[in-house]
Amino acid sequence: IWKTWTIPTYQTQKTKNKMCGIVYIHRKDGKPAYKSVLKRYRNQKSRGMQGYGYIAVKDNKIVSLKRATTEHEIIKLIEQEDAPEILFHHRNPTSAPNIEETTHPIAVHNQELKHQYYVAHNGVIRNSDELKKKHEENGYEYFTELDNSFRAKGSGKTYYIGTSKWNDSESLAIEVARALEGTTDEIDTEGPAAVIGFKTIGQDIVGRFFFRNDLNPLKYMD
Repeated sequence: IWKTWTIPTYQTQKTKNKMCGIVYIHRKDGKPAYKSVLKRYRNQKSRGMQGYGYIAVKDNKIVSLKRATTEHEIIKLIEQEDAPEILFHHRNPTSAPNIEETTHPIAVHNQELKHQYYVAHNGVIRNSDELKKKHEENGYEYFTELDNSFRAKGSGKTYYIGTSKWNDSESLAIEVARALEGTTDEIDTEGPAAVIGFKTIGQDIVGRFFFRNDLNPLKYMD
């Protein structure tokens, strides 16, 4: 049982534009889910084709976490998966460039938390600067951030993008993780949000969660 939070929303011209897409499939017959994922992705691919990622799950364990910058790369990877459960995300970047380190699902782990979280988000965060400052004061590191030397903290790869950036969705991911752990009573994110994610201990999934607010729908297809 999950609590429900209301996230303040502010509709601007930017939020009216198409944003990222999320597909989550869990086949109850145990057959591979990737064909169903790709079918739904192709129906909504205009929502984002600049960065991809997915988590594949079998027997309640994460068996694969893959990221790619192009459609060709991610399709080649996902077609090799035999897992019956897949959480897939495709981006239309709003805050960070198309590199593997800024793709979803976003991982959240910190000594404050008893669990790890993987979050796929569709939306634009309005107060990510304020949230990042708050999170860093509480000991969180942003793993999607490109630091001042343009080095990705997650992999150590160097990129030359002209400015320091991070994925604004990571601020929401951390807010979600802290709220689900009971570390905070509410999610302070401002902006449209649709979210699907996993709560884990190591590779073991111990919870699944999803929510939306009034600007970003989640559609139940089957």
